[in-house]
Amino acid sequence: MAEGYNPYFMCFGKSGMYYCVTAHSSGEEDEEDTSNQFYYQPFSEEPAKLICELGNELMRDFSAFTSEGEEQLAILSIGEKAYVREYDLAGALRKQVELEALFQEVSELPVIGVLSDGNYVIAKGQKLYTVGPNGKVLADVTMEGRSTAFLSCKNGDTYVVYEKSENGKNTTCIGQMNQKNAKIVKQRNVPEGGTEVFLFEDGEAPVFATASSGYITLFDMAGGEIKLMDLNKQSILVSQIQYIFGTREEPKLLLLDKLEPDQGAFLLHMKLGEEDQQTAEAADHEKQREKYAPDGRRILWVAIPEDYAWSMEFHAKKYNLLSENTVVEVERFQGTLEEYLGKGNRPDIVVFQDQTDIESYVQKQLLADFVPLFEKQDKYSLEGVLPAVRKLLASDQNEKMYAMAGRFQLLLRCSDATEYGKGDHCTTSEYLKWYDTLLSENEVSGCGDLSNLLFATVCDFYDEGSAKADFQSDDFKALMKAYQETVSHHKGELEQQIGSNKGYLLAAMAEGPHWYKAYLSAGLSDERAHMEGLPLQDGSEKTYMLLEYPMGILTTSENIAESFGFIMYYCTLEEYLGATASENEYGKRYTTLASFFVYEEVLNKQIFDTEKPFLTLRGNLSSGNAAERFKEYYYTEEQKANLKRLIDEAVPVTKAQKVIFDMLMEEMEGYLQGGKTLDAACEILQNRVELYLKEQK
Repeated sequence: MAEGYNPYFMCFGKSGMYYCVTAHSSGEEDEEDTSNQFYYQPFSEEPAKLICELGNELMRDFSAFTSEGEEQLAILSIGEKAYVREYDLAGALRKQVELEALFQEVSELPVIGVLSDGNYVIAKGQKLYTVGPNGKVLADVTMEGRSTAFLSCKNGDTYVVYEKSENGKNTTCIGQMNQKNAKIVKQRNVPEGGTEVFLFEDGEAPVFATASSGYITLFDMAGGEIKLMDLNKQSILVSQIQYIFGTREEPKLLLLDKLEPDQGAFLLHMKLGEEDQQTAEAADHEKQREKYAPDGRRILWVAIPEDYAWSMEFHAKKYNLLSENTVVEVERFQGTLEEYLGKGNRPDIVVFQDQTDIESYVQKQLLADFVPLFEKQDKYSLEGVLPAVRKLLASDQNEKMYAMAGRFQLLLRCSDATEYGKGDHCTTSEYLKWYDTLLSENEVSGCGDLSNLLFATVCDFYDEGSAKADFQSDDFKALMKAYQETVSHHKGELEQQIGSNKGYLLAAMAEGPHWYKAYLSAGLSDERAHMEGLPLQDGSEKTYMLLEYPMGILTTSENIAESFGFIMYYCTLEEYLGATASENEYGKRYTTLASFFVYEEVLNKQIFDTEKPFLTLRGNLSSGNAAERFKEYYYTEEQKANLKRLIDEAVPVTKAQKVIFDMLMEEMEGYLQGGKTLDAACEILQNRVELYLKEQK
């Protein structure tokens, strides 16, 4: 491969792949002295061939296509103007088309495809544009979600892959396009878990392939699908797959090996037998709890909530390729952990939803103490764990620790400090008025998650000790009236794209009170941003802390020391995938950084050497060495001090707070929607909360 090979900007032709790298003519990483070089790599061991070089322009997207039987490459770039240029494999410029000014905007990453009639289709955000050979827009269509790719069949049909949001969950879809106006004439959801879609032309009608739930799955537009290959049996990570093509009997996989420092690319030709082509029946077959893997390594069984399993499964697969003595097997469970264990399941490691679930297991003496496990080894430091996290994972403030890691978060507000009223304090009502004005004056549509403000203030209206509640008070009713007024002014979800001229700070403030993953928030590192806890009724402020998905070891485990080793591996070297990412998207669509969620070392500018091969930055062609640019995500000494202060002042979320907040949102929904009076909602809420508190007492 050419030096500087960047596997995250690729497209695929009939017999090879195209990719783009950034070149520095002076040898120094100066952004003023860079150009984009486009290479063609045949699906063989032949050397890559330079096709063209674009200097002083920003590459936006490129797409392979075939014209009169000849493979070509279309490149969309912007400089002083926006252009599409077509090159053949010899590097000759066949066509240059100047586009309309709307394609010069940089806030949204476009996607380009070439239609069989020579026109282009360009996606920007939720818009699909059909563009003629003169660069003029012929038609535009609004999609359900953001387009991510175009696929062209040998018969001339074009398909668009796009994302839409359903009930707060992103779903990947594929739609067949009308060639004249880019309208979708047929569509279907991609099999669950699939995000990358590949054209798999095997027969007359087009078939598509995706990697999902540990399988390669083939599907068609009529709704049919079949699981073609079990990746677990092949020791292949979904995230390694860059391209799938070939036939059902001999599929070909282009892999990128992220476990190698040089990130080598490999083309695998798979000759499948009957065992490999078993369908979902085999996939759903319950695993037997064995003690040893076929290669003799000890098996560690991890029980994890269904909604978090994909993240754990990715890291388990990577760990299994690196570990000499142990193999991790992940068991998903639905419902509660109590229900899962109540069926007689006894894994080695259990994963909790958050720290509020740990206490009952400690009281039943079901969890092993981590302190002696730390003392028996010298690789990981117990003293390095944040004191605030130690408190969340202990019981009755004793010297023991019953779980580890998870995602440490703080509930904060981001502002420019203009919300303060008289003096240096801000009441809940003042914050709501400030937030209402902020959205209105900046013409921001929708509303952020203001319910977090209610989550922070709910504790003001009940007392666990006396089992009393105060949800019929004038103060609570005044709060709900102010809350209802603000959200009614800004109905709908907060717009995802706030114009680039507004800047990040406005976007962060518009989100409203937010759970921040404490060490990877651009809001915390923005010098203009004012980060504080949430305002309460009396003008004081409170910061809450939460530890999502901590892991504990059951005392019934025969592999306590080995379980500790895996947990610490997972905790200290876990990659940050992004809130809506999936295993399929690892390293492709989100910034992927080694993050030390609960260790003090995260505040320093160093990364464990073993993790550097996994560091990438998506979307910045001049990123150079990603490990070197990682320092941009750290803070000044002043910002570090403020972060440490917020952590020190933070108080833990309690079980009662979570339960009562859920009651509040359930009972207030009718009032907020206009179907119930405030007095009626408050009365029901009051009765429910007091009954709950008395039962707990």
